[in-house]
Amino acid sequence: MYDQVQGDVKFLRQDQILTERDSLINEAMGSLSLSKDETILALIHYKWSIEKLYEKWFDNVEEGKKKCGLIMTDSSRKQVNSLGVESNGNSCLICYDEKTPETANNFFSLKCGHVFCEGCWIEYLMEKSKHFSAVLQSTCPQQGGTCIVYESIFFKYLTDPEAIKRVKKGIIKNYIEGSKEIKYCPNPKCE
Repeated sequence: MYDQVQGDVKFLRQDQILTERDSLINEAMGSLSLSKDETILALIHYKWSIEKLYEKWFDNVEEGKKKCGLIMTDSSRKQVNSLGVESNGNSCLICYDEKTPETANNFFSLKCGHVFCEGCWIEYLMEKSKHFSAVLQSTCPQQGGTCIVYESIFFKYLTDPEAIKRVKKGIIKNYIEGSKEIKYCPNPKCE
């Protein structure tokens, strides 16, 4: 992408797109009292329209959090409970490695409370990163989980340069597709 203006069209480089995205995130963060990761999920749900987000969010914040994947929906919680799975902090729900005081920093859960070890998170996120268009819609590894994985978690656990590249591509694609003002350049030579 180029940094130039032609008529009503402005060409942006990827770094400029990410700067615009960050500005929007920071603006919304200040009004919503959410973390950066939570704000990103809220903006994604409302297709990067800060106006639509503000219009809907304050009607029912708890419901908004469920819709955005910040917390589990009631139906999801019932489904997970019917499988006999409980939110816990004692062991990984995939490989069953036990959490000890020495390994406590190697375990992580989303707000749903389903705990997974670092190794299982890495394997799960590597698989999800293969599909860059779905990266930002990846949910908790627990079957039936509806909490969406924060993009920062991908960057925390992934070290493979190609996987990171796909995640970044997914982030840019998601923002462009949600924006009314930004579109992909149709020229096949344009990145």
